[in-house]
Amino acid sequence: MKSSKLILSAAAVALSSALPLSAAPVSVFHAKVDGSQEPVAVSTAAKGRAQLKLDKTDESLTFKMTVLGLTKSDLLDVSGLGPVHLHLAVAGVNGPVVVPFAYGNAKYWDGGKGFRMKAEKVAFADLNITDLTFMDFLQAVKGGGIYVNVHTAENSGGEVRGQFTPRWNKSQALAAAAVAPPPSPVPVPASAALLLGGLGGLVAMRRRKKA
Repeated sequence: MKSSKLILSAAAVALSSALPLSAAPVSVFHAKVDGSQEPVAVSTAAKGRAQLKLDKTDESLTFKMTVLGLTKSDLLDVSGLGPVHLHLAVAGVNGPVVVPFAYGNAKYWDGGKGFRMKAEKVAFADLNITDLTFMDFLQAVKGGGIYVNVHTAENSGGEVRGQFTPRWNKSQALAAAAVAPPPSPVPVPASAALLLGGLGGLVAMRRRKKA
Protein backbone atom coordinates (compact mmCIF):
# COMPACT_ATOMS: atom_id res chain seq x y z
CA MET A 1 0.00 0.00 0.00
CA LYS A 2 2.84 2.40 0.90
CA SER A 3 4.66 1.83 -2.39
CA SER A 4 1.49 2.13 -4.49
CA LYS A 5 0.62 5.30 -2.62
CA LEU A 6 4.03 6.82 -3.36
CA ILE A 7 3.94 5.79 -7.02
CA LEU A 8 0.44 7.15 -7.58
CA SER A 9 1.17 10.33 -5.63
CA ALA A 10 4.25 10.95 -7.78
CA ALA A 11 2.23 10.30 -10.93
CA ALA A 12 -0.49 12.63 -9.71
CA VAL A 13 2.04 15.40 -9.07
CA ALA A 14 3.54 14.98 -12.52
CA LEU A 15 0.18 14.98 -14.27
CA SER A 16 -1.37 17.82 -12.31
CA SER A 17 1.70 20.05 -12.61
CA ALA A 18 1.32 19.91 -16.38
CA LEU A 19 -2.12 21.52 -16.10
CA PRO A 20 -2.99 24.95 -14.66
CA LEU A 21 -5.41 24.28 -11.81
CA SER A 22 -7.52 26.76 -9.91
CA ALA A 23 -6.52 27.75 -6.39
CA ALA A 24 -10.20 27.86 -5.39
CA PRO A 25 -11.00 25.95 -2.16
CA VAL A 26 -13.55 23.71 -3.89
CA SER A 27 -12.43 21.44 -6.73
CA VAL A 28 -15.06 19.76 -8.92
CA PHE A 29 -14.50 16.57 -10.90
CA HIS A 30 -16.75 14.58 -13.21
CA ALA A 31 -16.85 11.02 -14.51
CA LYS A 32 -18.85 9.21 -17.17
CA VAL A 33 -19.50 5.64 -16.09
CA ASP A 34 -20.13 2.59 -18.26
CA GLY A 35 -19.16 -1.04 -18.61
CA SER A 36 -16.42 -0.46 -21.18
CA GLN A 37 -14.16 1.15 -18.58
CA GLU A 38 -13.93 -1.96 -16.40
CA PRO A 39 -10.49 -3.64 -16.82
CA VAL A 40 -12.36 -6.52 -18.41
CA ALA A 41 -15.13 -4.77 -20.32
CA VAL A 42 -18.66 -5.60 -19.14
CA SER A 43 -21.47 -5.85 -21.67
CA THR A 44 -24.23 -3.79 -20.08
CA ALA A 45 -26.68 -1.11 -21.12
CA ALA A 46 -26.14 0.69 -17.81
CA LYS A 47 -24.41 4.07 -17.95
CA GLY A 48 -24.36 7.28 -15.99
CA ARG A 49 -22.53 10.30 -14.62
CA ALA A 50 -20.87 11.13 -11.32
CA GLN A 51 -19.76 14.37 -9.71
CA LEU A 52 -17.18 14.73 -6.95
CA LYS A 53 -16.60 17.97 -5.04
CA LEU A 54 -13.64 18.31 -2.69
CA ASP A 55 -13.53 21.24 -0.26
CA LYS A 56 -10.09 22.09 1.13
CA THR A 57 -11.47 24.46 3.78
CA ASP A 58 -12.98 21.66 5.86
CA GLU A 59 -11.56 18.61 4.02
CA SER A 60 -15.02 17.38 3.08
CA LEU A 61 -16.44 15.75 -0.01
CA THR A 62 -19.77 15.78 -1.79
CA PHE A 63 -20.54 12.96 -4.21
CA LYS A 64 -23.54 12.56 -6.51
CA MET A 65 -24.24 9.93 -9.15
CA THR A 66 -27.03 8.88 -11.50
CA VAL A 67 -26.93 5.54 -13.29
CA LEU A 68 -29.50 4.55 -15.90
CA GLY A 69 -30.26 0.88 -16.51
CA LEU A 70 -29.72 -0.24 -12.90
CA THR A 71 -32.00 -0.09 -9.87
CA LYS A 72 -31.29 -0.35 -6.16
CA SER A 73 -32.30 -4.00 -6.23
CA ASP A 74 -29.50 -4.72 -8.73
CA LEU A 75 -26.79 -3.36 -6.42
CA LEU A 76 -24.45 -5.49 -4.33
CA ASP A 77 -23.41 -4.44 -0.83
CA VAL A 78 -19.75 -5.52 -0.74
CA SER A 79 -18.70 -6.58 2.77
CA GLY A 80 -20.87 -3.89 4.35
CA LEU A 81 -19.04 -1.15 2.43
CA GLY A 82 -21.95 -0.47 0.11
CA PRO A 83 -22.23 -0.97 -3.66
CA VAL A 84 -20.44 2.21 -4.79
CA HIS A 85 -16.79 2.95 -4.00
CA LEU A 86 -14.04 5.39 -4.97
CA HIS A 87 -10.87 3.47 -5.81
CA LEU A 88 -7.22 4.45 -6.16
CA ALA A 89 -5.86 3.52 -9.60
CA VAL A 90 -5.40 4.90 -13.08
CA ALA A 91 -7.68 3.97 -15.97
CA GLY A 92 -7.75 0.30 -16.93
CA VAL A 93 -6.28 -0.93 -13.63
CA ASN A 94 -8.00 -2.24 -10.50
CA GLY A 95 -7.08 -0.49 -7.26
CA PRO A 96 -7.94 -0.50 -3.55
CA VAL A 97 -11.06 1.14 -2.14
CA VAL A 98 -10.37 4.55 -0.60
CA VAL A 99 -13.89 5.87 -0.01
CA PRO A 100 -16.77 3.38 0.30
CA PHE A 101 -20.32 4.71 0.21
CA ALA A 102 -22.08 2.38 2.62
CA TYR A 103 -25.84 2.61 3.01
CA GLY A 104 -25.26 4.31 6.37
CA ASN A 105 -23.27 7.27 4.99
CA ALA A 106 -24.89 7.79 1.59
CA LYS A 107 -28.45 7.98 0.32
CA TYR A 108 -29.60 5.64 -2.47
CA TRP A 109 -32.95 5.79 -4.26
CA ASP A 110 -34.62 4.74 -7.50
CA GLY A 111 -35.50 7.54 -9.87
CA GLY A 112 -36.41 7.76 -13.54
CA LYS A 113 -34.92 4.82 -15.42
CA GLY A 114 -32.22 3.97 -12.90
CA PHE A 115 -30.90 4.74 -9.44
CA ARG A 116 -29.40 7.80 -7.85
CA MET A 117 -27.19 8.34 -4.83
CA LYS A 118 -25.49 11.12 -2.95
CA ALA A 119 -23.29 11.80 0.04
CA GLU A 120 -23.30 15.48 0.86
CA LYS A 121 -20.64 17.46 2.72
CA VAL A 122 -19.16 14.45 4.51
CA ALA A 123 -15.77 14.67 6.25
CA PHE A 124 -13.17 12.80 4.21
CA ALA A 125 -11.68 11.35 7.39
CA ASP A 126 -15.05 9.74 8.25
CA LEU A 127 -15.16 7.85 4.95
CA ASN A 128 -11.50 7.15 4.14
CA ILE A 129 -10.39 3.59 4.92
CA THR A 130 -6.74 4.02 3.82
CA ASP A 131 -3.73 5.98 5.09
CA LEU A 132 -4.13 8.64 2.38
CA THR A 133 -4.56 12.20 3.60
CA PHE A 134 -7.16 14.52 2.11
CA MET A 135 -4.46 16.32 0.11
CA ASP A 136 -3.06 12.97 -1.12
CA PHE A 137 -6.54 12.09 -2.33
CA LEU A 138 -7.09 15.47 -3.98
CA GLN A 139 -3.75 15.19 -5.77
CA ALA A 140 -4.61 11.67 -6.94
CA VAL A 141 -7.95 12.85 -8.39
CA LYS A 142 -6.21 15.72 -10.20
CA GLY A 143 -3.74 13.25 -11.67
CA GLY A 144 -6.45 10.91 -12.99
CA GLY A 145 -5.83 8.30 -10.29
CA ILE A 146 -9.32 7.95 -8.76
CA TYR A 147 -12.28 6.11 -10.24
CA VAL A 148 -15.81 5.21 -9.16
CA ASN A 149 -16.99 1.62 -9.38
CA VAL A 150 -20.56 0.28 -9.10
CA HIS A 151 -20.90 -3.32 -7.91
CA THR A 152 -23.97 -5.39 -8.76
CA ALA A 153 -25.21 -8.88 -7.98
CA GLU A 154 -24.62 -9.84 -11.61
CA ASN A 155 -21.15 -8.28 -11.78
CA SER A 156 -19.67 -8.38 -8.30
CA GLY A 157 -16.31 -6.97 -9.44
CA GLY A 158 -18.00 -3.95 -10.95
CA GLU A 159 -20.58 -3.39 -13.69
CA VAL A 160 -19.88 0.24 -14.54
CA ARG A 161 -16.87 2.41 -13.83
CA GLY A 162 -15.65 5.93 -14.55
CA GLN A 163 -12.40 7.87 -14.12
CA PHE A 164 -12.60 11.37 -12.64
CA THR A 165 -11.31 14.37 -14.57
CA PRO A 166 -11.36 18.10 -13.73
CA ARG A 167 -14.08 20.26 -15.19
CA TRP A 168 -13.36 23.99 -15.28
CA ASN A 169 -15.96 26.71 -15.12
CA LYS A 170 -15.46 30.01 -16.97
CA SER A 171 -13.79 31.80 -14.05
CA GLN A 172 -11.32 28.94 -13.55
CA ALA A 173 -10.42 28.96 -17.25
CA LEU A 174 -9.87 32.73 -17.20
CA ALA A 175 -7.72 32.45 -14.06
CA ALA A 176 -5.62 29.72 -15.68
CA ALA A 177 -5.15 31.85 -18.81
CA ALA A 178 -4.09 34.82 -16.67
CA VAL A 179 -1.24 32.92 -15.02
CA ALA A 180 -0.14 31.01 -18.13
CA PRO A 181 3.18 32.33 -19.53
CA PRO A 182 2.93 34.05 -22.93
CA PRO A 183 4.16 32.00 -25.89
CA SER A 184 7.84 32.47 -26.67
CA PRO A 185 8.43 34.42 -29.90
CA VAL A 186 9.81 32.29 -32.70
CA PRO A 187 13.22 33.71 -33.71
CA VAL A 188 13.45 34.77 -37.35
CA PRO A 189 16.53 33.31 -39.08
CA ALA A 190 19.11 35.90 -40.18
CA SER A 191 18.64 35.01 -43.85
CA ALA A 192 14.89 35.57 -43.56
CA ALA A 193 15.45 38.89 -41.78
CA LEU A 194 17.74 40.03 -44.60
CA LEU A 195 15.19 38.95 -47.21
CA LEU A 196 12.39 40.85 -45.48
CA GLY A 197 14.64 43.90 -45.19
CA GLY A 198 15.45 43.76 -48.91
CA LEU A 199 11.79 43.48 -49.87
CA GLY A 200 10.99 46.44 -47.66
CA GLY A 201 13.67 48.48 -49.41
CA LEU A 202 12.29 47.63 -52.87
CA VAL A 203 8.79 48.64 -51.83
CA ALA A 204 10.11 51.98 -50.52
CA MET A 205 12.00 52.66 -53.78
CA ARG A 206 8.89 51.95 -55.89
CA ARG A 207 6.82 54.33 -53.78
CA ARG A 208 9.41 57.10 -54.29
CA LYS A 209 9.39 56.59 -58.09
CA LYS A 210 5.58 56.78 -58.19
CA ALA A 211 5.68 59.97 -56.13
